[in-house]
Amino acid sequence: MRALTAWLWGVLLGGLLLSPARAQEPLTLAVFAYRPKPIVEARYQPLADYLSTALGAATEVRLAVLDLDEIEEALAANHLDLVLTNPSHYIRLRAENHLSGALATLVRVEQDLPLTRLGGVIFTRADTSGIDTLADLDDRTIAIPGRRYLGGYQAQAYELLEAGLRLPEEARLRQMGTHDAVVRAILAKEAEVGFVRTGILEQMAREGRLDLDRLRVLHSQNRNDFPYRLSTRLYPEWCMVALPRLNARLARRITAALLTLEVEHPAARAAGIAGFAIPADYGSVEALTRLLKLPPFDHEVPIRWRDIWNQHFLEVFSILVSFGFIVFLSLSLFWRNRQLSAAIADRVRAEQALKRSQERFDLALRGANDGIFDWDLATNVVYYSPRWKAMLGYRDEELDNVLDTWERLIEPQDLDRSWAMLRDYMVGRRDNFHLEFRLRHKEGHWVDILSRAYLVKDAAGKPVRVVGTHVDISERKKALQRIKAERNRAQQYLNVARIMLIALDRDGRVSMINPKGCEILELPEAEQELVAGFNIEYSGM
Repeated sequence: MRALTAWLWGVLLGGLLLSPARAQEPLTLAVFAYRPKPIVEARYQPLADYLSTALGAATEVRLAVLDLDEIEEALAANHLDLVLTNPSHYIRLRAENHLSGALATLVRVEQDLPLTRLGGVIFTRADTSGIDTLADLDDRTIAIPGRRYLGGYQAQAYELLEAGLRLPEEARLRQMGTHDAVVRAILAKEAEVGFVRTGILEQMAREGRLDLDRLRVLHSQNRNDFPYRLSTRLYPEWCMVALPRLNARLARRITAALLTLEVEHPAARAAGIAGFAIPADYGSVEALTRLLKLPPFDHEVPIRWRDIWNQHFLEVFSILVSFGFIVFLSLSLFWRNRQLSAAIADRVRAEQALKRSQERFDLALRGANDGIFDWDLATNVVYYSPRWKAMLGYRDEELDNVLDTWERLIEPQDLDRSWAMLRDYMVGRRDNFHLEFRLRHKEGHWVDILSRAYLVKDAAGKPVRVVGTHVDISERKKALQRIKAERNRAQQYLNVARIMLIALDRDGRVSMINPKGCEILELPEAEQELVAGFNIEYSGM
């Protein structure tokens, strides 16, 4: 007992001494090395740099490209803060590290098509005979990157299980370490069949390291909404995971940075992704790992009541007696407190509704870079986020969180229109609140704002809050005005030009002609407005 007390004091004092330094330590982002490490490192180093920039100069994010065994070792040593990995590995991490959930789901991009799902490819050499269906894989030599790869083994193993073949018992598996090594093994005739995740074959072809005509895909799935070669059903894409040692404040900031990463950003282009989306439902992956009895579901032992009774007779007997007594008390309390129970149930439902509303608001606050407002209708207090105030040139402490702040800053001629639309939305005459108005900047000029709002109601259907966003659309409106001015200048030039200006579309129809052209072609006034349908036959003039 004395030793345990000393250990607890040591942990407490160590945490107090180390906590200030922890805020200055760099964060480590581990990325699963599903391809050769230099390729993965080149792709994801810009993402680590992007997160470092988003978190500010005080926090650096370091990249570590590791295979699955190395990730497990680093986790055991408590060296990792973030992990970007495949979904089946995430299911194992969640079970072994008590994670609450993923931060975000990776969105890859192919031919300008965003992809949030992955699958597996089963292939052989094009000149191989006797291997045409899944049934032909019985007792074959199969090259795989590893048994913990979702797209490189598990998705294919499930398809084979559905076809009546169980891996690894009914085939000879060769674990190659990476997807690229699997492709090389097939081309070198070191194995008869290969498993890789979707997209690998196409990536290697783009890199000039593979001629796709040398391979043949088995059990091909032709899908119009998926651009890669595919042999299995689809599962959610990779996920970004925060480990327990990462504090909640940094986790929220990292989530916001991931969700606001645009496809045009250099970090996204380098990784070949379109950014990140809110976490997907990984239930299908968990079901797959259970069916294949993969970690963490590979040690399930059937429970027998006889063993429990023999080993824990006194404990079981005590539990049964206690349970009977509890049932008796519960029935008595139930009949005496029905009305109280109903009231408690109503309160719980109301709290759950408010909790769901709060969760939606928290998600919007983390994922958006827009100004946020939250108006409590009961107290008339309005929360304006720092970003909301910064759009108008103010620091957070310079504006009060009251409704008068918005009414004082809005352009007077927009105030009545805004209130009218808001009242219509609150009483149900409008399905949504989507409005443009102008707010005065601290420096005196007007800022064009696009406002969207969501009405939160309690369990009785009574409005209790209005939550929404503000987006600065000033530059967008200025751009539209410039385009309109340029069009007007171009139209004036066409109208006064002393030569015929004419434009034809691909089918030889006139899509534009100026007044001088109408004059030269002697078009009647009645036909000049229909000139877009006027056909010109090209005769070499």
